[in-house]
Amino acid sequence: MTFVDTRQSLHGVASDNNNLPDGWAIAKLQDIADIIMGQSPPGSTYNDEGEGLPFFQGKAEFSDRYPNVRVWCTSPKKIAEAGDVLISVRAPVGPTNVANTTCAIGRGLAAIRPLGKISTEYVLFVLRLLEPQIAAGGVGSTFTAIKKADLEEIEIPVAPLAEQKRIVAKVEELLARVNATRERLAKVPAILKRFRQAVLAAACSGRLTEDWRGDGGATESAAELLARINLDREQEYERACKGAKRNNRRPPLRQLYVPSIEPSNEALPKLPNGWIWTKVSMLGACGEEVVKTGPFGAILKSKEFVTEGVPIIAVGNVQWGYLDLQNARVDHVTEEKASQLSDYRVQVGDVLFTRSGSIGRSLVVPPAAGEWLMSYHLLRVRPDHRLIEPKFLYFVFSGCEASKDYTIDSIVGTTRPGINTTILENLPVPLAPYPEQFEIVRRVEALFKLADIIENRVGTGRRIAERLTQAILGKAFRGELVPTEAELARREGRSYDSASELLARIKEDRGSFVDSGLTRIRYSARA
Repeated sequence: MTFVDTRQSLHGVASDNNNLPDGWAIAKLQDIADIIMGQSPPGSTYNDEGEGLPFFQGKAEFSDRYPNVRVWCTSPKKIAEAGDVLISVRAPVGPTNVANTTCAIGRGLAAIRPLGKISTEYVLFVLRLLEPQIAAGGVGSTFTAIKKADLEEIEIPVAPLAEQKRIVAKVEELLARVNATRERLAKVPAILKRFRQAVLAAACSGRLTEDWRGDGGATESAAELLARINLDREQEYERACKGAKRNNRRPPLRQLYVPSIEPSNEALPKLPNGWIWTKVSMLGACGEEVVKTGPFGAILKSKEFVTEGVPIIAVGNVQWGYLDLQNARVDHVTEEKASQLSDYRVQVGDVLFTRSGSIGRSLVVPPAAGEWLMSYHLLRVRPDHRLIEPKFLYFVFSGCEASKDYTIDSIVGTTRPGINTTILENLPVPLAPYPEQFEIVRRVEALFKLADIIENRVGTGRRIAERLTQAILGKAFRGELVPTEAELARREGRSYDSASELLARIKEDRGSFVDSGLTRIRYSARA
């Protein structure tokens, strides 16, 4: 038998009666409660139509206090009654809930039925305090489990009944405050997510820098910027042509200036003065492929992967705004193979865009990932840094509603939906004047930094709330949360019933039933 040693989690309550508060006693769980181990009935007796008793099989049905009914059973093997504490006895061991109705229990649960008027909540709270130690008593290789004999040996600090009621009331009061705080904290991540999206939407529409433009802003509009860069491109193209005469081959001119995608397209929102709508294909350097997809499987086979070498960035590594190398697999190829795939290398400042799977996630390639390779399921955008700041383009991909709508509406394929290079090349981009792009990036990053600080503080607050719950329970079962019954009795000059007397009555009552040979569903000591 595995003995569940719960003494450490009592934080000062001894396993004998020497150092307990006056009037308290240590008892084994079997001394204060009936323990009913669950048993699963045949699957043919289950239904989801409400016939029979609610059937609970394990921790999966648990909520904060009462289990959620998912299945009913017409031929239960083991029954728990309203007011029984339900404890998970396998995979995982230790979590607790309370039965709020008569129900059937499967072999993943046990029902603990307090005796002698000991309240359900008193047993529930002490078991939640002891949960880490109870869980540590689980054994098994495939999944951990705990036996009835182990539950019976769990040591419980027992206070006088009147004191138990005060302890439960105070714990309920304090935990209600803690839980209210946890609920408020749990809402913050969703609020921050909406805040970040609102910031990006404001950034891509010009609302974020409205005051900046009012103070003077940029002297060169986005249209003038694009025209100037286009002229530079043409001159670069002519120089490239002169250098290529010996090969009798002219490099392609990929970038041609147009003032907008569709000047008459009313579906695109109106932009501030100085901004224009353009598209991704307009944003690259002369002679460059602005959008490129990763190598096909025929070019790069999984059997060529090695444990060390040049990393390959895959869809799972591309998260919103950052490269995840911890939670997603990273494959590698040799330097020799990477040199053969040099066209698929990424550079610092490239913007990666997921073309399948979770379509549309993007990031700016950081310095640590420069010269890595990209997988086939990614699209690489290599913008002309004289025309658009890469982080601004990332903000467009992640926050511009018109651009996101275009991506969703353009998805092709049924077996593996996705987008291709042509679709991304034609994705609409709101282009701001160059200085304003940097101001937008500065403001967005400052606001995101503030959101990150709040998020970290919320995380700290949630951890403190979790520790506070255990701290409250620890004080409660050390006799430090409310005045002890012994202390009140001395102060009021009266006698009181100690925990030892309570345990003696429970034992005596059990013995009387054994002696009489009666079969009982519930001990009269709990009545």
